[in-house]
Amino acid sequence: LVVVPKHDTLRGPHVHVTDGAPNHLSQQRLAIARAQWAPSLAALPPPLIAALIGGNSRTHTLDETGLNKLAQTLREVADKTGGTLLVTLSRRSGPQAQAIISQALDGTGAIIWDGSGQNPYLGYLSIAHFIFVTSDSVSMISEAASTGTPVYMLPLKGGNARFKRFYSHLEALGAARTFRGQIERWAYTPLTDAAKVASRIQK
Repeated sequence: LVVVPKHDTLRGPHVHVTDGAPNHLSQQRLAIARAQWAPSLAALPPPLIAALIGGNSRTHTLDETGLNKLAQTLREVADKTGGTLLVTLSRRSGPQAQAIISQALDGTGAIIWDGSGQNPYLGYLSIAHFIFVTSDSVSMISEAASTGTPVYMLPLKGGNARFKRFYSHLEALGAARTFRGQIERWAYTPLTDAAKVASRIQK
């Protein structure tokens, strides 16, 4: 059995096609994380907006110009909604990203995880009213789209045809949208690729 995401082109009788990247998220795990993190985040001004920030990769670039643009977008989201940004950065983001984003969000009440203490990633995903995620990672976007929470993708410089097919597929499913300045609530069926793959293996 070969498992590939839909944005790859391999097909055949022994190929199982997923919507995104299979991952460890499930509604049960999210419920456990929500019970753990909700008490400490409950007093924050809503809406709670998780912002998942990636960085440089083989296909995408997050340079200083891109960082400033990204930081300004996050600032505008905070100002427009009056809510609280819950920001996590990946190992690929680098210290410059943290500094620029922290400066841009100063005074908004945003919480930016500095890497110390328990990782709040699951907690943020479980409690957020909206999720913003940079476009450089199929895995991060797939995890966000496994929550059922509206997901906005933040474009970074770069990409390729495979990524474009992935974005288009998730948008067709209603699981994610490219952020173009408007913030709306919508409902969709969360991705459950890992469970579907497990079921195929059992069969």
